[in-house]
Parts: sequence; C-alpha cells; structure tokens
Amino acid sequence: MSSMSSELVQAAVQALQPIFSGIDQTVKSNLAKVLTAFREQRVGVQHFAGASGYGYSDTGRETLDRVFAQIVGAEAAIVRSQIVSGTHAITCALFGVLRPGDEMLSVMGQSTIPSKK
Repeated sequence: MSSMSSELVQAAVQALQPIFSGIDQTVKSNLAKVLTAFREQRVGVQHFAGASGYGYSDTGRETLDRVFAQIVGAEAAIVRSQIVSGTHAITCALFGVLRPGDEMLSVMGQSTIPSKK
C-alpha cells in the first residue's frame, strides 16, 4: 500500500473512532441490561426445559416475558414464537387496546366502487 493510501486509512480510522467507541458503549450498556434482567429474574436451566405447548404454568415463557419487559423498561411484555405474521401481531395488539363496544375506523386507499357519472 502506498504511503498516501496508508495515511488515508489512518485518517479514516481516527475519524471513525468516536463512532465505533459509541457503538461499543451501547453494546456494553445493553449487555449489562440483559445480564441484570437474567440475574434479577433468576433465569436458570429449568427455564429452558421443554413445555407442553399449552402455556399453562410455563415458567420459562413467563420468565422470558418478565426479562424482556425489564430490558425494555415496559410494564409487561409478551414474547412468542407463535406469532407467525405481521397480521397476527397487529391482531394481538388490537385485542390488547380495543375493548368490547369500541369501534375502529380503518381508512384504506382508493375506493373500488365505480362512481356514477
């Protein structure tokens, strides 16, 4: 590599160093949150055992929900591999916020009903 190329590479490394340092700090902070949540929720080997699939008294699933909630600073969380599509996720969210008797208005694109001229 020529000395000019070497100097350009070194200048780029120095210019990017603060950015990479910030990324490293974010990673360390997030890792600390995860490890703290695992420790405080007392995650152990028993939480990774198989389950019946029905979700009744599934301590692993309940603990995972609490871990995620703690990590993101939420009141509660639901973490499921069974949510299989975006539509499924939207349905779960709507069931969470809509109450019996509520009405939801969904506005979509252009009408497909032919206009009478």
